[in-house]
Amino acid sequence: MNTATDTFLLLWGGAVSPAATGRVMYWAVNNQGKLCGIIMPAKVWDGVTKTLKTSLQSPYISVAVTDLSTDRPELRLITINPDTLYDFCHLKSIIYRFRQTPTKLKLEPGKVMAHLGLVDSPPLAKLQRGDKPDKGEFFTFLPDKTRLDLFYLVEKGLQPPAKLDVVVMWGLKGFSLPQFSRDSGHNPAEHEKLILERTEIKPQPLWLRRLLGIGRRQRRRRQFIE
Repeated sequence: MNTATDTFLLLWGGAVSPAATGRVMYWAVNNQGKLCGIIMPAKVWDGVTKTLKTSLQSPYISVAVTDLSTDRPELRLITINPDTLYDFCHLKSIIYRFRQTPTKLKLEPGKVMAHLGLVDSPPLAKLQRGDKPDKGEFFTFLPDKTRLDLFYLVEKGLQPPAKLDVVVMWGLKGFSLPQFSRDSGHNPAEHEKLILERTEIKPQPLWLRRLLGIGRRQRRRRQFIE
């Protein structure tokens, strides 16, 4: 897979609120362990997921954003073989559980990404960024005060909003990555099924979040992601 530092592997995410913005957000990482948020149009992402559901490229597939340091990033198809499935899912799960960057967790995403395949085919989607390609349009903080860039991708001819118009959340649950390609002809082993099941992102339900007072803490500390 492309080892450029502006290629980011999508890990987990989903639709963000308010729903009227029509956006989804996925947390992503590059080969050097930089963690960031990728915000993009929901209708573009819907088209990407439809392609993934019908892909025959590999037993397991996912998505990366390439050329993120430019004004025209692309969503590209990633292939994952069964031998690399555990490494991908472990990377995603550990980052999610501990809410820290791969660097602080002593993880090496570059080693995982080196064994993934970037499909040599037209991109799943071409998007556009603002006039600051060297950094994210917005930013947020992890609980340990680590700053994370938020890249706001829009369709061609549009510009990101002047102010962030979505709620940035850590525990987003949407279209799960990686995806098993049912039509690939691969018969998954039991351990592969368990890997996908046990590393699926499952945010706390709303009733439990309210019970724990997470929402109240978030109102007092809006500069930190929830």
